[in-house]
Amino acid sequence: MIMNGKACDSTSGAGLEMQHDIEKAVGWEKAEAEALALKNHLESVTLLKLTAKDRASHLDGALKKCMRQIRNLKEEHEQRFYAVVLTKTKQCYSGRSEMAEVSGDGRGVSPVAPELSYDENGGNTVAAGRSSSFSSAAIAFLSLQ
Repeated sequence: MIMNGKACDSTSGAGLEMQHDIEKAVGWEKAEAEALALKNHLESVTLLKLTAKDRASHLDGALKKCMRQIRNLKEEHEQRFYAVVLTKTKQCYSGRSEMAEVSGDGRGVSPVAPELSYDENGGNTVAAGRSSSFSSAAIAFLSLQ
């Protein structure tokens, strides 16, 4: 059969159709392989995310525990510090009282120590019914010990 001066081969039409079918199948397989690769990648990233989230949660708990321990140690240290300061201050007033009794004149020395106690809330001493911070004289006294 001749059409417009060219020979028309019926087998070439079937071959072309077969080639298109093969290209479609190859394209479909590539798409399926890419979809599978993306699915696997998504699963691995999701697993990494969950692992990181779990580790972050664990580290957050450990950090909170450490901060609580630091806070407790700080409070214990402050309590011991103020107890030592209180003891040394009482010893100082006791020494002044003894000096006043020995000298008998009591010039400028208070023979009676004021009431001192540790204030749990503020960490200050309470002297003669009022709250105050440690004076520089008390700190200087403690540095001499």
